Amino acid sequence: MNFILNKINTEIQNQEFLNNESSDLKENYRVRCEYLFILMLSYLVDKKLSHSSIKEEILKILIKPTLGSILYIIEKLDNENTIVSKNAIELLRKYNAFRIDTTGHGFTYDDFLDEYIAELNTIYAEFLNANPNFTNSDIYFVCPLRIEGNSVKGKKYEPNGTISLWSGDLRSYDFEVGEVYGYYLKAGQLNPDFFRLTPFIHIENDSDIYLFKCVEQKLTGAIRYNQIFKTNKPIKEWPFFSNYYQAKSKKVSISKNNTIVNIFTPNYNQHTYIELGENKNKVYEFLTGTPSKSSVCANLWGHGGVGKTATIQNIIEELKNSDTKHFNFIIFLTNKDRFYNVYKDKIETIGDDERIKSFEELVKEINIVLNDNDSAEFNENKIIDFDYGKMLIIIDDFETFGSEDKLKINDFINNLDPHHHKVIITTRSTVRVGGADISFNELNEQETVNFLKKIFASSSTPSNKITEIEKELNDPELKRKLKIITLGRPLRILQFEFIFNSFGTIHKTIEHFIKSPSDELNDFFYGRFYDYLNKDAQEVYLVMGKMTFDEDLISTISKVKYSLIWPEKNEDRFNKAIQELEKLRIIELLDGERFKVWDKDILKGMITSFTDKKDTKDFNKGNINQRIEQISGKENLYDSLLNAARTNKVLERSEAEIKSGFRQILNKEDSPIETRYQALFELANYYRINLGSPNTAYEEYQSYEQTFKGYLPYIKTYSLFCYENDMIHKSIDMIEQVLNKKLSHTPLKMEDELDFMGLLITRKKKQLVDQIIGQGGARALTKSFELLSDSQKDIKQRVISFIEKTGLPLFEKFQKHNFIDKGKKTNGATGLRHLADLALLMKKNDLVEEICNYSITNLDDHWKNQFKQILNQSKSNTSFKKAYSPQKFSPNLDLKSIDSLNKVKESLVKAASPINNKTEILRGEVTGIHKNLKTAFVTLESRQKKAVIHIDAISDEIISDINQFLYIGKKINVKVLREEKKGLTLSMKGICQDVLN
Repeated sequence: MNFILNKINTEIQNQEFLNNESSDLKENYRVRCEYLFILMLSYLVDKKLSHSSIKEEILKILIKPTLGSILYIIEKLDNENTIVSKNAIELLRKYNAFRIDTTGHGFTYDDFLDEYIAELNTIYAEFLNANPNFTNSDIYFVCPLRIEGNSVKGKKYEPNGTISLWSGDLRSYDFEVGEVYGYYLKAGQLNPDFFRLTPFIHIENDSDIYLFKCVEQKLTGAIRYNQIFKTNKPIKEWPFFSNYYQAKSKKVSISKNNTIVNIFTPNYNQHTYIELGENKNKVYEFLTGTPSKSSVCANLWGHGGVGKTATIQNIIEELKNSDTKHFNFIIFLTNKDRFYNVYKDKIETIGDDERIKSFEELVKEINIVLNDNDSAEFNENKIIDFDYGKMLIIIDDFETFGSEDKLKINDFINNLDPHHHKVIITTRSTVRVGGADISFNELNEQETVNFLKKIFASSSTPSNKITEIEKELNDPELKRKLKIITLGRPLRILQFEFIFNSFGTIHKTIEHFIKSPSDELNDFFYGRFYDYLNKDAQEVYLVMGKMTFDEDLISTISKVKYSLIWPEKNEDRFNKAIQELEKLRIIELLDGERFKVWDKDILKGMITSFTDKKDTKDFNKGNINQRIEQISGKENLYDSLLNAARTNKVLERSEAEIKSGFRQILNKEDSPIETRYQALFELANYYRINLGSPNTAYEEYQSYEQTFKGYLPYIKTYSLFCYENDMIHKSIDMIEQVLNKKLSHTPLKMEDELDFMGLLITRKKKQLVDQIIGQGGARALTKSFELLSDSQKDIKQRVISFIEKTGLPLFEKFQKHNFIDKGKKTNGATGLRHLADLALLMKKNDLVEEICNYSITNLDDHWKNQFKQILNQSKSNTSFKKAYSPQKFSPNLDLKSIDSLNKVKESLVKAASPINNKTEILRGEVTGIHKNLKTAFVTLESRQKKAVIHIDAISDEIISDINQFLYIGKKINVKVLREEKKGLTLSMKGICQDVLN
């Protein structure tokens, strides 16, 4: 009898007493028989295995034994039947056959419960009678709990089921704390015959009894048990198998804390490893911290040479040597196909036999480590179902796998259990497995210096030399150069320290260090970015490199999108591609529109990739190159497109090309409204000036009414084109709608209100003058309004009403407002001038004097002469009568035509002008403004020669911006300063400009 057998028999007796006919009773009969197998096995293995000629065969059988194979081991180890008699062996065979027969043919225990129990009872009783030497003897179990010197103290489990204290001596047997041993007294023997029950039988907490089932992992000695009286199948580790298999293993190493690590070649010197910031702590937190239980995978990502692999390999080393065992298995697998040898400054290839190139190879290699054999078994479920302890898998250079393998690895990792598995991915790519992200960056300037100092401190460099080094490294220029030549990469900084030993100073080492990476090294660090990106990001990457300037590495996102010819519906795809490039630190987003390539070496890789890229259906390099050239300047996309359209006009390309260039901007809905308007304005001027078709310009403006609805610059110019095309009523109506707040989207600012009021007075005056001339002829201009006929008195009333409602408010507000925009001030001042003209026509001399005196005192010099002339006319009507004398006009002249009106204007100008009558006053139109903003191009009505006017010849006052006074389409009065072969040089000084202009 023994402690465990007593427990089993007691349980059986209780069930029999209660007439319990359930399968539990049958199970206890079975356990009792099979327990005897295990008891004899443990004795014989302890006593005879080490001397057996078939030891290796027996150990292999015990990995996953059956009752038949255990019986085979018992027979082989007890070939002289000293423990088990021949009759007992026959009974064991009988039981094995019975067991196979009842369980191997699909019978349920309940079907034959009575027969089953009777048969098991008979076999058990016969076995005890047939084997009196061992199993029928009283066997005591002991468990050492403490060892001091040779003294051993622990518990004793007696055959009658009681538990007591026990003490032993190491000189009698080689005891180990926590293991279970048995002994019995043979006849005529004074000392107990101890034998080891561990790992085949284990007792825990006095009542939990475990029987050996199989070896779950031989390298760690992990045993799977069946717990009697319960359904648990726990795993416990013992050195019995591990001591044997570890000595034979060629695939793995076993650390002092019994962690199994596959054998791999580290890519750095473990003894000189230097930590990089907080990244190592983040990895540790993921692997061992409480939050880590929710996630299986962490991605360590960053550029090449920033320390991803070195960090995780250093962590592996520390986990192996830790007092706490965090993982049962650590398996490092790499797909790295090349590495940078800092000592040779050379990229070296890694052979296929040292790499894991596919998902299938990855699974096979993990299973090889788990089983410690050379049999490559592709069985991912065995890894997924791993449920004892924890397994850490590192997949190095994940980005080097093919697309299909990446997807398979991702699915595989998603099936792992975070309580039993941890996965670390190292990659340069943003295409990563889900989970935690830990980013590894290049070192900045100060971090580079600090890292180099740590290297020197950890080396054998003398302390006095380190002092010299630190002094050198305080030089800001040396710091800057060190960062540039090492790229902020620990790998290159280690190389720098290695080369330093040959030169002795930081300064000399920098001089002899590689000033920029070789093409081969540049490709190693950056060249494979293209391969790691998804298709959309690849296209964006290629175009970014082609259109980024090397001196500042900056370009604009909208230009990239334009060059790719991506439809608007692909906005989301484009944004995701940008995000991928940003996360991978290929680019840095400066704001919503601009990006910067991280450094020049990355840009080199981008340009090389574009050059090597072949034309495809989706990526037409010819079309893309054409678009890139179109917008190659440093301006934003829309200004670049505008400049390209202007270039078409300057180069006098076809009308279709010029129209297409401007309309391309007009039809881009994402273009800023200012740029779209400028395109419309310049296209309209092309129609007006180059093609001589103001009506087409008007029609172009008309077609964009909805696009620019409420946009004030558009309304101003549109009203001008209406005015030019004899649609003065429409021109005035548009201006009035703005002032009545019916067109503008936003409240009208004071400056804009004065601007439009000035325009309204100018246009309205022309309308009123036309009406007076139309009804009363030219003679009407010489009459007082009081003498107009009854049919013309309504005109007088309209003029008075207009002056009161528009003119006087303009004058009042103008005096109070401090203008910012000089162009708007000019329109306001022009309105005052025409207001003074209307007051003059009405002989409202007090109002004329008030307006003119204010303007002469407060406006710029070039206005003073104009208002002085009006003031003089107010004091004496001589000039006025002369200007409008009837003999100046032909009775048959159509004064409503533009040509006739211009002659009226010319007569007014000549009459009011103080200059010598011998000076010829010419009429002209501004047709262009030079980009230097100093010169305007003018087309004269009476001359065919080219003509220009310089900013200094516009006014006696100093003018800084020609746009303050001139704009394309403005009619001006000029005189010729000089005439040369290349053209005329004009002046506006001292010449009264049209009061009707």
